[in-house]
Amino acid sequence: MEFENRFLIRLKSYSVSTIQEVVSPIKNINQEAENTK
Repeated sequence: MEFENRFLIRLKSYSVSTIQEVVSPIKNINQEAENTK
């Protein structure tokens, strides 16, 4: 059980950082699009 909890916590933090890596370039693209208007 202890191992499972640790694994889930690691999985959550990993997925959060992955989502941020995906989202931040999208945000940058959106900002550039806003700036060119």
